[in-house]
Amino acid sequence: MADGDVIDVIGRYQRIGGRDKAEDRLTASLAALLMESPELANRVADHYLAVDWKPELTVVRSQRPIGGDKGWVDLEFDVRKPRRALIWVEAKLRAREGKDQLENYRDAVRKFDIDGPRRLLLLAPSSRRNSFNRLKDWPQDDTSRDLEPYFTTWEDLYRCLEPPPRDGGKRGPAWLHAEVLGYMGKHGLAHEESRIRRLQRRTAAKATDIAPVIETARQALIDVGWRQTSRDERKQDAPEEGYWESEYVRSLPGQRAARSAEPILTWNVSLPDVSAGVRFDTNRGGPISPESSARWASRLLAASPPAGADPWDMEFYDDPRFVWITCSRNLNGVLGVGSVNAKARRLVEFLDAGFRNAVAQRPGR
Repeated sequence: MADGDVIDVIGRYQRIGGRDKAEDRLTASLAALLMESPELANRVADHYLAVDWKPELTVVRSQRPIGGDKGWVDLEFDVRKPRRALIWVEAKLRAREGKDQLENYRDAVRKFDIDGPRRLLLLAPSSRRNSFNRLKDWPQDDTSRDLEPYFTTWEDLYRCLEPPPRDGGKRGPAWLHAEVLGYMGKHGLAHEESRIRRLQRRTAAKATDIAPVIETARQALIDVGWRQTSRDERKQDAPEEGYWESEYVRSLPGQRAARSAEPILTWNVSLPDVSAGVRFDTNRGGPISPESSARWASRLLAASPPAGADPWDMEFYDDPRFVWITCSRNLNGVLGVGSVNAKARRLVEFLDAGFRNAVAQRPGR
């Protein structure tokens, strides 16, 4: 799996009403990384304190109650040595600031009688600066005022986190460090000079060449007997991110027409890979439903994939209504060389084989 994908798997259970699930996953995973890596916890605390001494022991907590039934702050950095200091961070991706949220935090953190600084920061993407324009920018130096709420960015935090932690050579922090940075990069939170942003720019450049192949293949799949669905639930194309997705239903000679409620055949390109398979409905984020679809999914996971493809695998993304079972191959390995039509023909051969393979596992077909 690519850096950042494991967090999607870990967080698939966090489906609570209208909450921003990506925000919850990222904050929880960041907290886990900082708890696992004392070096990174001290580094981030030092970055946010901007004082003339270095933290030596920082305890990180996630979802810390502020008291008085007024909620929880997302991240707490409790610096214990060589001096006591406290940093509270409220993290945002797409969510808005709650009513009196920062004022409540300031009132709560004011009650801590400590000899060091008490910092209060709202962390959000730089693109959302105007949404929080009542806040001053965090000055990043010793002019920061105690208890003053400041605005800071995920991109700035990414830069701080970027150098890999050492932590005595422990493997855990290194693995989780790559996952957290990967997940931040997937959500556009890496700074422009970062490795992941350079890769994304190269991907976008490649997408210019691939887009005509994708469009030709979409039409060619219809020509060989697959019908695009009118119930369009797919994620929108994002060529600048190297992503395209399409949905189809069965419409092959000798087969009955697909019912509108049955699983959808789907394929997507997420550079550098292409995947084909089935999108199943779930019971409100729970098991695959109905039972006939669950049996189909079980059979598909046990089946052999098309030649050259990775085994069938189950994927969970941000939409709890669905689960995907797909097989994948490297896109360049599928396309080969030649004209747009030649590459599209090879892509269709892989997708058609994937769809036929998936349909063949459907019980009672």
